[in-house]
Amino acid sequence: MEDILRIEVIPYDILDSIVKYLDIDSTINLLVSSKVLYNIYRPNKHYEIVMINKMIEYFPSLISKPMNYRDSSAMNYGPIFLHDKNKKIKGDSNDLYICLNKIYNHFNKHKDASLSEMLVYLCDNKMSHKNIFEKIISYCEFTKNGEYVYNGIRADDLLYLLTFCSDISLITRYIYVDAMILSHVIKYKISIKNKKDALFLFNHLLSIHFFRYSTYIDSIITDIVCDVIKYGYIPILEEIYKKQKMYKFNLNYQKIINSCIQQKRLECLELAHIKMCEQNQLSRQLIKPLMITKDYIRILMKNKSYKILSRVIELYLNNIINMNGYMNEIINNFDYNNNECLELLKYLNDKNKNRIANERYIIL
Repeated sequence: MEDILRIEVIPYDILDSIVKYLDIDSTINLLVSSKVLYNIYRPNKHYEIVMINKMIEYFPSLISKPMNYRDSSAMNYGPIFLHDKNKKIKGDSNDLYICLNKIYNHFNKHKDASLSEMLVYLCDNKMSHKNIFEKIISYCEFTKNGEYVYNGIRADDLLYLLTFCSDISLITRYIYVDAMILSHVIKYKISIKNKKDALFLFNHLLSIHFFRYSTYIDSIITDIVCDVIKYGYIPILEEIYKKQKMYKFNLNYQKIINSCIQQKRLECLELAHIKMCEQNQLSRQLIKPLMITKDYIRILMKNKSYKILSRVIELYLNNIINMNGYMNEIINNFDYNNNECLELLKYLNDKNKNRIANERYIIL
């Protein structure tokens, strides 16, 4: 009992000196060992600053700093959290203390955790400390070859952060994002119908990459359009075409029209056809005709997609539909019990009388 009493009457300045020589766990154990000591020291703002420095010093990634960054006059919060004009944390030391305490509790068995691992942790915790997330990521950079350095964000971590971070602008503001990573994330955002993030990243793709790698980006945008068609997300498709007027990118319409047929998206087909004609009118290159193979005719017949098949014939095949390969696919997959299929037969007889009217396998 006497030992406990002695501990409880330690003067504040002596207690403060003792704490400076203790590690994080020992400091906490000392303070929670006595309610009196805890009430004397914990509510003090100085305690937060002391613990912030201890937690920063515990992790090499937080104590490290860029070679060109120096400010010996502001050491209150450690190198990563220096208060300079450009990277000042909004809020007070209590926010920083709470956040670093969470990071410490999560990574205290893994003191070599990189900044990107800490960012992933904050991301998983719903960005409750958004300002500190921004502070940390402002010191990071993308390591394309996957080098493991304290402030390097590798492709897998960057992909994860862009996919699940609640505010992706904090990432694109500081980190160079490879075009393929942007493409993967945009496709994911399209799949979950997150129009805001999908368009934000699409605009970022154009502004960062288009003018340097326009042909390469044309191919990436074509793939993105095909994914939009896959999910039938017309609002995003319309926004992409608005951007085409500004950037003048050229899309691979063979691939896009094929995607419309595969996904049975008649509305997308109509829009894509209009935009293809506009692109062809502006093109100075030799325009290759679209190739609609008999396989697509088979797919549409088997899926009973007779309306889109009629439109495909009208737009791209016309009398070519009378060729043996196409006709065999129609005949072999014809459904006489389906009214739409019978309408297709009437359409074929009206529009393509060279072969279909005399075909002995089809009876009106």
